[in-house]
Amino acid sequence: MTTVFASLDGSFGFVRPLTEKSYRRLHFLQTFIGSVTPQIAGLHIKGSRSAKPSQPIVNGRNARNLIDGDVVEQYLHLSLYDKTDLARRLGVGRYHIIDDLMQLRRMAFYY
Repeated sequence: MTTVFASLDGSFGFVRPLTEKSYRRLHFLQTFIGSVTPQIAGLHIKGSRSAKPSQPIVNGRNARNLIDGDVVEQYLHLSLYDKTDLARRLGVGRYHIIDDLMQLRRMAFYY
């Protein structure tokens, strides 16, 4: 099941389900990667890339349940030391994280 959406600036994106284990790993990776990687123009990941609905919704916490693929794929471009450090913080091996990222790429390959 995939939901494809377009934004007002002409870009498009999609939303796909993940397994709970992959979601937890990637969510924590997304949280920690902001402290390791320098951000473009000094923008903070949570403030500049988070989903903001145009109208207030009843359950506003759903924006926190999304994984930004562009942010978590920055892990692949880190040094070996930083990859190992982030994997240690998450409590898994770095190959588990890389497997989850490859799964994301396979899901997105169609688009």
